[in-house]
Amino acid sequence: MTIPKLIVKEFMNIILIVDRLDWAFGKIAENIKSKINKENNVSILCTSKFSDYGDFLEHLNFEVSGKPSIIHFYWRDYLFEALEFSRLNDKFCDVFIKNKITTHIPDHLFTSSDPVEYEKRVNMMKFIDGYFTTSSKLFSIYCDQNDFNKPEKIIYDAPKIDFTRDELPSKNEVLKVVWIGNSRWGEHLGFLDYKGLESIVIPAIKKIKKEGFNVEYIELDSYKEKTTHENVLGILRCADVLLISSEEEGTPLPLIEAMANGCAIITTDVGIASEILPEMQKQFIVDRECDAFYEAIKKINENRELLLDLKIKNKEAYEKFFVIDNSVAKAWVDFFTVVNNKTDNRFKAKYFVSKKKGIYNKYMPIFLYQASKFAIKYNLIETLKKYPLIKSLYYKLSVSSGPEVNYELLDEFYQRSIKGKKIIALYSSYWLGVATSTSSFFLKDSLVYPYYSHEFPQVKEHVYLDRLSTLLSESRDLKCIVMSGGTMLQMALAVRIKEKNNKVKIFFGWHGSPAQWVDYGHYDTFGGWLDLYADSVIDGIISFKPELYKTLNAFNVKSYSIANFIVDSDIDNRLNEPDGDRYTIGLFSAMFSWYKNPFPQLLAIGSISGGKLVTNLQISDEMNWITQNIDVVRLGGNVNNSRFIKLLSKLHVVSYITNTECSPMIALEAAGVGTPCVVGPAGNIYKGHKELEYYLVEAEVDNPTAIKERLILVRDNYKLIRELLENFVTEYNLKLELTKQELYKELTQ
Repeated sequence: MTIPKLIVKEFMNIILIVDRLDWAFGKIAENIKSKINKENNVSILCTSKFSDYGDFLEHLNFEVSGKPSIIHFYWRDYLFEALEFSRLNDKFCDVFIKNKITTHIPDHLFTSSDPVEYEKRVNMMKFIDGYFTTSSKLFSIYCDQNDFNKPEKIIYDAPKIDFTRDELPSKNEVLKVVWIGNSRWGEHLGFLDYKGLESIVIPAIKKIKKEGFNVEYIELDSYKEKTTHENVLGILRCADVLLISSEEEGTPLPLIEAMANGCAIITTDVGIASEILPEMQKQFIVDRECDAFYEAIKKINENRELLLDLKIKNKEAYEKFFVIDNSVAKAWVDFFTVVNNKTDNRFKAKYFVSKKKGIYNKYMPIFLYQASKFAIKYNLIETLKKYPLIKSLYYKLSVSSGPEVNYELLDEFYQRSIKGKKIIALYSSYWLGVATSTSSFFLKDSLVYPYYSHEFPQVKEHVYLDRLSTLLSESRDLKCIVMSGGTMLQMALAVRIKEKNNKVKIFFGWHGSPAQWVDYGHYDTFGGWLDLYADSVIDGIISFKPELYKTLNAFNVKSYSIANFIVDSDIDNRLNEPDGDRYTIGLFSAMFSWYKNPFPQLLAIGSISGGKLVTNLQISDEMNWITQNIDVVRLGGNVNNSRFIKLLSKLHVVSYITNTECSPMIALEAAGVGTPCVVGPAGNIYKGHKELEYYLVEAEVDNPTAIKERLILVRDNYKLIRELLENFVTEYNLKLELTKQELYKELTQ
C-alpha cells in the first residue's frame, strides 16, 4: 500500500515578483497578498525599481538572507533572464538554489507551437520548483508536453475589486458598449491586431451605428492613452456590454472586472470565458468575426430583459468564484504549501555547473553576446556565422553553457522516424527558412537533425552522429537521403553513411543560388559538396532554384530542380480592399543584404500615402526620415512560422522584390493565405500566369519609383488579383506534385 505524502502547512515567507504595482501583475499580487498575508509573510517586489538584473538580485539576496523563501515570478521571462545573468555571476546562484522558485503561465506565449522560443525556456521550466496555469486551456497545453514537469493546478487571475451587492443601475436608454485593451499588443512579436480592435470591433460598431441602432461606444485603448484602474472600473459600473475580441488570452482581466460590475459580455472563446461565465451568457461566446459581434450586439440591444438577466447572472457568478468561497486565495496557499514540502530539485545544481573560467572563457561569452545583439539588430547574424572562429567559439560556448541534450531519450524517435521510409530529407531547424522549405516539400519524409533549434549545425562532430549514421545505413527500406541545407554536420554524416553502406543514394539539397557566390562563404559550402560528389560520397544535387539543374547537368553534375509547395492553410486573408487611406504592406528582409534589396523597397513604401509598413527591419534613427509619413510596425526577433503565416493574412500585400532568389517561401506562404506578394524576376513564382506576372512581378528591382507604382497598381486592382491568386494556387501545386512524383521515382530506383 502506498502511503500518501503528508503535506505540512506552516508559516511561509513568500516574495511576489511583479513589474509594477499599477499594472496587471501588480494588481493581482496586491489582491493575493491581502488575502493570504495573515497566515504568511508576503511581500511584493517590483522589478521596475531596479536599473538592471544585478541590482535586483543584490536586493533579492538581502531579502531572503537567513529566511528560506518561496520566490514567485509573475513574468516568467524576467526569471529566465535573471537565471541567465546568474550563470555569468555565480554569487547570485544561491538565491535560486536555496529558495523555492515558482512562476505561473498566464498566456499562450512560448508554447511548443513556437519551437525556438519554447526550447529556450525548457531548462528554466526544469529549474523551477512548481508552476500553475491560469486557465484549463493552458493547463491542457502544458500537460501535453514531456520536457519538464506538469503544472500543479489551475488558479484564476484575480485583480483587486471592491465588490458590492448593490442593485444594478437603472437601464440605459442608449446601449453602452465598452472595449478595453492595448490595440497594438504584441506587434513586435508578429501579432497584428491580436486584440481585434481594428478588424472586429470597429467595423461591427460602424455597422451597428450605420443601421441606426442607439449605441454608445466607449474605447479604452491603453496604446493611445493610459487609463487608471479606478477609471476603468467606474466606466464598467455604468456600462452595459463589454467586448473582448482577442485571438488568445490567459485570463482577460476586463472580463472579471466586467462580471464584478454587472456587465453583459460578448467575447471570443478565450481564457477562462467558457469556464466561469454563467450558462445564459455562453451564447455570447462568439466566432472571431465582425459579423458575429454585430449580431450579438444587435440581439442584446433589441432585448433589454435579456440584457438585465445577463448583468445579474454575471455579477452572481463573480461573487461565487471570487468572493464567497475565497477559492482563488485558498488555491494560492495550497500551491505554495505543496511547493514548500517538495524535496530539493536536483536539476538546479546542474543548471549552474560550468567549468572554471579563465579570462578568455570568462569574457568571450560577453563578447559573443554583444556581437550577437549587434548582428540581430542590423540583420547581420548570417554574416557573423560565416567566420570560422566565431562559429567555433559559439558552438563550444553554447554546449558548455548548460546541460547537454540527452540523445538517449531521442533514440526511439529517430528509430521510429526512419523505419519504413524510402526517402528521408534531413534538415537543421537552426535555419528556419531551410527547415520550413524542407518540411513543406518532403512532408512526412523530412527529419530534423540536430533535434533542437539551438544546436549549431556547422560542426564536424556531434554526440548523435555515429548512432544516426548507423540507423540510416542499416535501414533495409531506405533508398535515398537528402542533406537539405548542406551543413558541415550533414557533410560528416554523408561520409560516415557511405563508408557503412555505399548503396544508399545521398543528395545535397541546395537552397542557394550561384548569384550568392559573390560572398565566398556561399561558394565554399557549395564547393565542399562538389568535392564530395567528385569523391562519390554523394550522388548529385537537388536544387530549389527552378531550371538550375539544366546548367549543373551541363557540367556533368547530376542534378534535379524542385520548388516549394504553397502550403494549405486554414487561415484566410479577410481584409477589406485597401484604399488611399489604408494600405498595409509587409516587408521582410535582411537590413544590409544586397540579395534581399531592402532599401529600394523601403523608399517606395515610405512614399505611399496611407501606407502602413509591417517589417522586421530594424530601421536606425538616421533612417527614420524614410518612414516619417507612414505608420510602422516593427517586429522584434524571429517570428515562428505559424505566427508568421497569421501575420501574412493580415496584410494587404507583401513586397519581396529581391535581387536573387530560389523558391521564395514568403511569396508562396502569402499566396497560401490569399495575400498578394510582389516579387522581382528572380523570385517569379507566377511564371506562365501572364495576368499575375503583369500585376505582381517588378522587373526594375533597383527603382523605388517603379516599385511604388507597382504597389499602387496592386492596390487599385486588388479584388481581381485576389481572384487570380486563388486559381493560381491550385494550378501551381498540381504541377509541382507531378514534379515531386517524378523526382521520387528517380531517387528510389
